Amino acid sequence: MRLIITSKSFLQSLMLCCVVLLGGSSTVAVAQRTSLPYAEAYRTVEVDENDRDRKELMARNRDAKNAIRDGVKRVRDALTSSGSLDTPETREFFTGYVWPSLTQPLNLTNTGDLRDDFKRDYLSAKYPAAARRSFIESIAIPGLQKIIDSSNLAPAARVNAVVLLGQLDEAPLNRSTKTPPAPSLKAFQALGKIWQGDYPDYLKAVAFAGLNRHIEIDFVQTSPRIPAAQKSKIMEIVSAKMDAILKSDPKLEGDLSRWQFGKSLKMLSESGIAGEAENFASRFAALIAEGSEVSKWTKLEAVRALNRLSLRGVAAAKINSMIEASAFYLGSALAEEADTIQTAVDTLIYDNILWQNVDLELTGTDYGDSNKMMMDMMDDGMEDDFGCSGSSARTRPGEKAKPIVELPNYELNLARRRMKLLGYTVQQC
Repeated sequence: MRLIITSKSFLQSLMLCCVVLLGGSSTVAVAQRTSLPYAEAYRTVEVDENDRDRKELMARNRDAKNAIRDGVKRVRDALTSSGSLDTPETREFFTGYVWPSLTQPLNLTNTGDLRDDFKRDYLSAKYPAAARRSFIESIAIPGLQKIIDSSNLAPAARVNAVVLLGQLDEAPLNRSTKTPPAPSLKAFQALGKIWQGDYPDYLKAVAFAGLNRHIEIDFVQTSPRIPAAQKSKIMEIVSAKMDAILKSDPKLEGDLSRWQFGKSLKMLSESGIAGEAENFASRFAALIAEGSEVSKWTKLEAVRALNRLSLRGVAAAKINSMIEASAFYLGSALAEEADTIQTAVDTLIYDNILWQNVDLELTGTDYGDSNKMMMDMMDDGMEDDFGCSGSSARTRPGEKAKPIVELPNYELNLARRRMKLLGYTVQQC
């Protein structure tokens, strides 16, 4: 059974789409919008040493911090004992402190900590499952939805709320028993409405990543939890959107198009919808057929999707044709990557070393010392996207700069990575 790493892989899948769609730094996006105000009981103020009423302000801050601490404790105690969360004090605490804290500009500079604190305080594994479900459905989802729906809030706050919505689990991942988490079905429905609703594209992309996480986890559950009807409806929309993406960007040259299409392939292959295997398999096979114009990475994802797909009930002749198509693609892809590597190596040796008469020189870096190597990399400042530091090695006091060959690491590393994935896929077929 595959274990789902519920936070890292999920968040990595959002990086590209958020950068492309927001089109700028989160700091700028935060500064241009408003935030939800704290209730007076939870609001702290900055205190200057020269303030005349310094003691009163410090006392006020202590009272606010105590009120926050007492509010968190009250909710934790209720969750631990499966007590009622539908109280005026609890509603006032979330309205006056918790939800505003998720929209403050300073807090939004580290949204990962915000989510971790929220899950630690209100979704701890020590709380009974029924209490977690009650909290998610009666407090978390409605509160996060209000942030998501508030167009006057910073995009970073709204994105963070959708990410958190996708991470609401009624039961957490249990690594010792290799039990996947149990995402909230109510949250799944909320994500679907955002993805299909009248929201900015960047929120739809994040909601789509959340839906993908739900489908991925449901794929490894002993008994799938998402109702078949809901899943079938989502997959119909996914298929239609894939067709629209291919129509507007046949080669999938756009970063967002490629990301969405790859996630869609993965989602279809893990949906487990009865009677759709042959339809999905034909769609995947068409992407790796000779003459297909989609990118190498998309073709590789299509082969991996075929490998994940349950072919129960599919005619043997159809299965054989798909195996032949996969084998042909994998063989030609491996040969193509080998040629790519050989070309890069030839360029390195003949063009750089022999023709330009530039010898390889030691950079002075002791690669046996991992700490020292890491510091060297940090000092170099990652001067370009490929980790190359330019035409001369970094020198130390008293040393002369030595010429180095700028290795085509980018192409070599990409080809190497694709070959490893291709080889692994061949083993799994």
